[in-house]
Amino acid sequence: MPSVQIKNVPEHTHAVLRQRAATAHQSLQEYLPTKLIQEASTPTVEEVLDRAGGPGVKCRSRRRPRSSGRILIVVDASILAPALADDNSDGDAARTGLRGHALAAPELIDLEVASGWQRQVMAGQLETRRADLAVADLWALPLQRIPHRQLLTRCWDLWQDLAPYDAAYVALAELLDVVLVTGDKRLSRSPGLRCRVQAIG
Repeated sequence: MPSVQIKNVPEHTHAVLRQRAATAHQSLQEYLPTKLIQEASTPTVEEVLDRAGGPGVKCRSRRRPRSSGRILIVVDASILAPALADDNSDGDAARTGLRGHALAAPELIDLEVASGWQRQVMAGQLETRRADLAVADLWALPLQRIPHRQLLTRCWDLWQDLAPYDAAYVALAELLDVVLVTGDKRLSRSPGLRCRVQAIG
């Protein structure tokens, strides 16, 4: 079995790891491999998007982002659904727009995305097997899912212009002071928003 040797670990970091190992009733040598296995088992955003791209678009969807920084963005269902389930140009554009970012969304996004896929399957626009793969990718995606109760007041402030579901994404982007990335151009033109909105597609 391969070995990994790590040198020049800061003293404070070493002390913290030793303490966590002791709390887990393990030696440091036992503790670290479990953390490495856990890290390797958790996919990155890019790995999930590569898998979602499918064999037909992998070459295009593996283009590297211009910046290697992990800037946080809020994503909505209209951009995440095609990113994980569309193997054509719309999905490619969505995947490109999400690369290189840390992702956040109200926790309702999982149900909203799945609901959209359900409609597509029932309309014959998405194969069941492809939808199954997309659901697995959605489950694995490292996305910060934020409880939406704290967004409710701001959502209601926007009732004249936005449905509560759309307003939740806006409210979260405002709360975090980050860009909202969407596939909905109508949303990007809505009045009264306090965040920047980037429409893709």
